[in-house]
Amino acid sequence: MKIAIAGDSAGAPLVTAIEMHIRTQAHHEIVNLSASGFYADIAAHVAKEVIKGNFDRAILCCGTDRKSTRLNSSHANISYAVFCLKKK
Repeated sequence: MKIAIAGDSAGAPLVTAIEMHIRTQAHHEIVNLSASGFYADIAAHVAKEVIKGNFDRAILCCGTDRKSTRLNSSHANISYAVFCLKKK
């Protein structure tokens, strides 16, 4: 399975941890599409890559989760899920 992963600078620690874990799974290929800039722009780029068929799945990490819910409404062919972690 080919998986894209990306996040903004606030989501970078989570992107790194998930990417390192998935790289240990021999049956998955993961490509980090993170870039500097606004999370919404990064998410839109990744969603388009999935829709075009360049990736089977994608993982998006946002450090604030304030804008991530927009992705679901802007890309009709994308299913969206989110989980929250309690800050210590």
